[in-house]
Amino acid sequence: MKKRVFALFAGFLLLLLSACSPGATGTATPATAPAHSATAPAATSTPTLVLTPTPPPALTPAPALTPTPLIYKVQENDTLTYIASRYALTPAELLTANPNLNPDLLTIGDELVIPVSAGYLQTLTAPTAGGETVELGDPTCVLSTGGGYHCYALARNVSGAALYDLIAEFTLTDPQGVELVSKAVPLPLKTLGAGQSLPFYVYFAPPIEPGFSVNVELAGMSRAVDKNTAAVPLVIGEVTTRGTDNGLTVAVEGTASHNAESPLEALRLVAVAYNSGGEVVGLRILEEEHELAANVDWAFSLQVYSTGGVIDRVEVVGEGTK
Repeated sequence: MKKRVFALFAGFLLLLLSACSPGATGTATPATAPAHSATAPAATSTPTLVLTPTPPPALTPAPALTPTPLIYKVQENDTLTYIASRYALTPAELLTANPNLNPDLLTIGDELVIPVSAGYLQTLTAPTAGGETVELGDPTCVLSTGGGYHCYALARNVSGAALYDLIAEFTLTDPQGVELVSKAVPLPLKTLGAGQSLPFYVYFAPPIEPGFSVNVELAGMSRAVDKNTAAVPLVIGEVTTRGTDNGLTVAVEGTASHNAESPLEALRLVAVAYNSGGEVVGLRILEEEHELAANVDWAFSLQVYSTGGVIDRVEVVGEGTK
């Protein structure tokens, strides 16, 4: 029994020694990497700073001046031809800007959009500071029978030279100073001679609440004139006036002529009524498409109506176009 145990033990020992010897051929199970193992990132080289010249930003041109479209209020005896000619436009251009306009049925008070041509815009200049070019009086407004207001502002040329295409902007504000409406209007004539005075006129339709205020400022004018569309001043002869209706209406008669070489085809007169204090209280425009040769008298007759107060005197000026 002891020999059998010893033999088993000896066999076991020999087997153990043979397994540990260098020549053993036993196989070992290789280690398996887990599926979620991360791969080490490859080495990243340090980036090289490259200086790329940056072009300067492109200069954005200043926006071109786009004036507020002029609004012309049709007055008595206005025609499409005259309105167009005073703004260096053709009747077709004026109709294009006012597609709903019937040239044969102009109504007093109609407002027409006046497209400002490039040539006209180039001649516009800002008013000279300090009133050295045009003295613009405070606006005076009179209540109309329909509840609107007639407003005037007298402009006087103190520049020493003729000025052209003057425009004023009237602004109506409520008692809180909120602007309600603004209207740009031209003088009744294209030319304002040196030392001459003419009123701007605008009508604000109702309803207008009490406590309103009206401001006016010169919005544009030109020191140059296109010879092709220039207006020719009329020479006003002797004028007679006769007051009626307690001085609220004045009948005016007189003659006008011109010294231009070529005949004029359209004539325009402006009669301005003043009260005893020198304030404008009425304005009447008379226009005729009538050929008038040089040094020939044109007899005219019209009536001026006061919008408020007794008329003390009436001044008449005029011009014509070829």
